[in-house]
Amino acid sequence: MMGSLDTLGKPIRFRYATIPGSTMRTGTVKDGYLYATFIYATGGVYKNVLLKADTALNIAFANEYNMQQVLYGNGLQVSNTGSIYFAGDYFYGGINGSYSDIFIIKYGPQGETGTCNFLPFNDPFPDLPVTTATVTLTPFTRNYPNDVFTLAFTSSNTLLNVNQVLCSSLPVCTFIQLNKPAPVCQLNHIFPVAFRKDALCTLRPQWQYDTSRLQLHSTTDSTGLFSFKKAGATWLRASLNAGCSMYADSLLLSIAPSPDKFSLGADTVLCPHDSVLLHAGPGFVSYAWQDGAA
Repeated sequence: MMGSLDTLGKPIRFRYATIPGSTMRTGTVKDGYLYATFIYATGGVYKNVLLKADTALNIAFANEYNMQQVLYGNGLQVSNTGSIYFAGDYFYGGINGSYSDIFIIKYGPQGETGTCNFLPFNDPFPDLPVTTATVTLTPFTRNYPNDVFTLAFTSSNTLLNVNQVLCSSLPVCTFIQLNKPAPVCQLNHIFPVAFRKDALCTLRPQWQYDTSRLQLHSTTDSTGLFSFKKAGATWLRASLNAGCSMYADSLLLSIAPSPDKFSLGADTVLCPHDSVLLHAGPGFVSYAWQDGAA
């Protein structure tokens, strides 16, 4: 279950997972988003779910991961670059006894895990009706003895050894390159900006641009679709957050002011050997005539 309350502790919204036997393990808040993990078992296999929700508890993403061992998370934190860190204990063993060791998992900003596969968690999170009641608190005074304890600390030679890496993030994203689009001549006309990256890189770029001049319509695995809101030149920046490294490229885009009208002037009569100067006005790069001349 997850919920939000106002500054006075009054409930705003509560939601819960419908899957039986699910147990919430960890949670944290970063930049207005709630991050949480919970586990559940199905068919004798344990699953771990990582989710991200906004302030209204709308799900931004929820990913489900298979677990080779039972993971009991004890901590969840999010870095300033969006990477998600999940740590705790995992349990394993069999008829000869059960054991536990510590683990740490680093997720990407969207829960990606490098070479580890995962699936979207599509089970619903219905709203949980909540009723409120007034609680009266009665002060209770209790005295405690002022005991003094002496603590002694000694150094330890114990080292933390990593004896198994269950899966790791291979450097499959190492660059991004923006390709200059064809000339843009119309406002509010959608044009593509293609980009290149590593063949195995599945990350999509994060775009930075002047929203007063450009509008992003959609992004595929190789192209961003934009349109100009007004004439002029502006920079477009694309970046890939590969977890340990950030890769970026920039491109200067421009659109010329659109001509108000296209006119060669009024009709006129020419006598043999006369000439007339035709001028369509500013804002055109070239003219194409009916005989193919330019």
